[in-house]
Amino acid sequence: LLINFSLFTTKVVIDASNILAKIFYNNIVPVNQNGVVQPEDEGEKSISVNIINKYNPQQIISKTIYNQEGGGAMFIFTTFVLIIMTVYTAYIFFSVAMLFVARVISLWISMIFSPIAFASNTLPFNIGSLGFSKWSEELLKNAFLAPLFIFFLYIVMSLWPDSSTTLDICLI
Repeated sequence: LLINFSLFTTKVVIDASNILAKIFYNNIVPVNQNGVVQPEDEGEKSISVNIINKYNPQQIISKTIYNQEGGGAMFIFTTFVLIIMTVYTAYIFFSVAMLFVARVISLWISMIFSPIAFASNTLPFNIGSLGFSKWSEELLKNAFLAPLFIFFLYIVMSLWPDSSTTLDICLI
């Protein structure tokens, strides 16, 4: 009986984690490019616009502080730092994208091997990486990767000040 419902049980765990991720995603307040809260009826919200509003290199570089004496060196230094930050941010998000692709593949494999894992739970000996304990550990780890990532993204979006506030703090 357990083997027959192994795929269903696996899908319940995956769906529960996806619902939890969607709850955190829905709580991220969407902001358009002007910094105004996007209405709910405008379609899918863009998290990337929120990120750019929090970290806006164009606003930092265009400030009048660079017109003062020594502004050229400050402009070059700031541009160099922003390029490094942008490349590092792109690297992080590319790594996260590859992690999510690996998550999907791993969840597919978990669904494929769920009958073997549930059957191994009835055996008196351990069959290694196909055993229920290792399988369930990997399933939970990969399933709850998305809610964990979206939760921390929600925290960053909620607590991180706007780029204008950050710039004003840096310039003081």
